[in-house]
Amino acid sequence: MNNSKDYEELKEKYERLEKENMEHKEKLNKIEEKLKDTEKEGTKVQEGRQDHDGYLVDKRILGTFLIKYYDGNASHFVRQSIMESMASLLGFNDDERVKVMLL
Repeated sequence: MNNSKDYEELKEKYERLEKENMEHKEKLNKIEEKLKDTEKEGTKVQEGRQDHDGYLVDKRILGTFLIKYYDGNASHFVRQSIMESMASLLGFNDDERVKVMLL
């Protein structure tokens, strides 16, 4: 009679543990899905950054160019060289170069 009671207790405990295990698996699956979504978003953001990194210019460089360009002692040759460098750095096309008198 005691064996039957022990068996029932073990069976109940086993069923409870199985239920808890299933709940934990479901939680884990949800977390894994969120992680995958977050990884996808991170990848998209990183790809977007890489696409735009080619268009970023350090403000310090432009500041230095402008200061040298407007320096009262700068010769025409120096100013022309600065404009050429800025046009190259900014990726000016021929029309834009004409507008800043480089062509």
